[in-house]
Amino acid sequence: MSKEPEKPDDPHDRTLAGNVHPADWTNPEPAQRYNLVVVGAGTAGLVAAAGAASLGARVALTERHLMGGDCLNYGCVPSKAIITSPEVAHVGLYPNEAEAKGIAIDTYTQELNDVDRAILEGETEGFVRIHTKKGTDRILGATIVAANAGDMISEITMAMTHGLGLKKIADTIHPYPTQAEAIRKVGDLYNRSRLTPLVKTLFQKWLACRR
Repeated sequence: MSKEPEKPDDPHDRTLAGNVHPADWTNPEPAQRYNLVVVGAGTAGLVAAAGAASLGARVALTERHLMGGDCLNYGCVPSKAIITSPEVAHVGLYPNEAEAKGIAIDTYTQELNDVDRAILEGETEGFVRIHTKKGTDRILGATIVAANAGDMISEITMAMTHGLGLKKIADTIHPYPTQAEAIRKVGDLYNRSRLTPLVKTLFQKWLACRR
């Protein structure tokens, strides 16, 4: 007989759980449409659950009162490991998940040790890694390891939600110097990958003439 997994039980968890799901809570009518599964335990898991539940609630209200239909994109819900230093944030597919789905991808990585703000602040441990559908700039997933990864991932999440690709990110002016510049630099990597050998040669000659 399998033993039921133990639930996290500490003062922080009890307080947070009480706010998220009060004891006198009753299921609304019509019945709820979204189920939330939290993998893991402890305060960090409940914080992530609260954020995702908030998103689901906003979408549910929008559907009921304005639009109808199902418009919650589970593939664009970011996750964050809030107890690490540097932070780790992810959204969308991992490479192994894309492979399992038969989706070919291109991967672009910008190390923080080549980002001016990260160098100035001594926070060069980390990277921005974005996966796109092979041969396109359509973003399928991203992982950020940085001091402010949880904040930085929002730009990529918004781009994925609204169908904006890496080219659009590269074309967007980012404040300087910020660690978020690493995201724009990934867009630059995509643009450089699209250069044909002839165009790349001509571009390099043009740069040489300007020096």
